[in-house]
Amino acid sequence: MSQVPAQISTLSMRELRDDPLKLSIEIDQAFQSTGCFYLTDHGIRATAVTRAFERECSGLMKALLNVLDVSAAHLGLKVNKSLARCHTGSNFTFSCIHYPDVRARPRPVQMATHQDISTASFVFLDSTPGLQVADKGSTTEVTSSGVEQTADFIPVMPVETAIVVLTGFHMQRFVEEWSSAFHRVCIDHPAGSPALEPLERYSIAFFAAADEGTTISSQDGETFSVDESLCKNRKRIYREVPA
Repeated sequence: MSQVPAQISTLSMRELRDDPLKLSIEIDQAFQSTGCFYLTDHGIRATAVTRAFERECSGLMKALLNVLDVSAAHLGLKVNKSLARCHTGSNFTFSCIHYPDVRARPRPVQMATHQDISTASFVFLDSTPGLQVADKGSTTEVTSSGVEQTADFIPVMPVETAIVVLTGFHMQRFVEEWSSAFHRVCIDHPAGSPALEPLERYSIAFFAAADEGTTISSQDGETFSVDESLCKNRKRIYREVPA
């Protein structure tokens, strides 16, 4: 496994539970710069996709959202609604994702730049690199296509024992300063590996969306339900990768 890249922060869930205020600045910097950080000391065993795995992820996500509420309040950020109160687990889902080898395509992109239609997500990576997050400070664009064309991207390398945390499309509706992580999956051939080595990837993503019936506000002041937002944005965010 690779060492943690300097641009991606690493936070310990044990330390967050013990003293949420201690790492508030680190959380804020991670969410405002990339919307991504590594979470260690989490206690999740990603060895089998089972009901127990779902329960463990749900418990960890609820604990993290509690920490984020405390951090946002401590930093004096613009909080529209409590994350923990609106995410009891009724709208949590997870997916096992296979990314095929696409080197035969003109553009070796396994998933184009997008935002997850959730509030936050956990990503469990295998040992194959490829996940990249946009450096928000490198672009003024706010759409997936605009970010893909103009932003600098930071590789999120697989780190043993760490879960990748990503902010989703709805995060900024709860805490205005914390926008979503624009990310993509690209061919990233490890140095020294055979040129024809298959570059398939596998990951497990656990998505936390707010409870059904939760109303949130858009940046222009429009109020809508989470359910309507999920349906409206699914096709727009997960656009097809050109062949």
